[in-house]
Amino acid sequence: MRSALWREAVPVSKGDEPVVYYNLYAGDYFKAMGIPLVRGRFPTERELWEPSDVIVINETMAHELFNDIDPLGQRFKTGEDGQWNQIVGVVGDVRQKSLDEPPKPEFYAPYSQMPMTFLTFAIHTELPGSSALSVLSGVVHDRDPDAVPAGLTPLSELIASTITNRRLAMLLMILFAGLALALSAVGAYGVMSYAIDQRTAEIGVRMALGANPAGILRLVLGQGLRTALAGALAGLLAALALSSVLASLLYGVRIFDWMVDGGILLIVSMNALLASYMPARRAMRIDPIRAIRQE
Repeated sequence: MRSALWREAVPVSKGDEPVVYYNLYAGDYFKAMGIPLVRGRFPTERELWEPSDVIVINETMAHELFNDIDPLGQRFKTGEDGQWNQIVGVVGDVRQKSLDEPPKPEFYAPYSQMPMTFLTFAIHTELPGSSALSVLSGVVHDRDPDAVPAGLTPLSELIASTITNRRLAMLLMILFAGLALALSAVGAYGVMSYAIDQRTAEIGVRMALGANPAGILRLVLGQGLRTALAGALAGLLAALALSSVLASLLYGVRIFDWMVDGGILLIVSMNALLASYMPARRAMRIDPIRAIRQE
């Protein structure tokens, strides 16, 4: 639910009132949902169930509407003829509709301020999903045989329903990334094998002049690693250019992360080394006399 808001002693032109969202709650809602108290206090049990004027706001509302002053103790009303409410606490932000929708200015009013017949219960339990649903259905029936719950849904399923499309997109990206990594390994193997064929005489001369097999191994692996790192850096630059597209598929993840990017470079480097190892082993077994004669 949403409403225009009037702050006490803060004049505002008609039609320019800030719009905020609000929810009614009671009991240990914040504890059940894991919403932390950032500042102030929660309403008391009496304030929750008896008429009161106390209000809890989220961090976004505290920042956007009370950034210049301490919100605790401030008063506001929703509606020109509404009652004045006093802020007693600030709680953490919640993404109410979906994970990709940023938190909005929001306050929580005790249920006693606007009693309703339709309620949504948030229950925290250690029971597994199927057992919890059956137990809760039994509790509701014992309290009121005529009450029919509209639906009992685990929070994990509600969250999953909001990210189904994005999860599918990410799975496809992971699949294509794995395929690209496999193709890069095959490509690196082919390129290094061709390079060894082209440098057979050179390697034979090196070995005839005293190069040992370990040195030839380092030479070939070094060439493959340099080529892979050049491609990886080009890929990172392309990823940065497409950062806005990638960010739309992620939640709470920085676009540029040194640890993630470093891990990608490490994976690509190891992939290139493994793909270059077999051609390098073949280069170590080149007969220098035969290689020079063939040239």
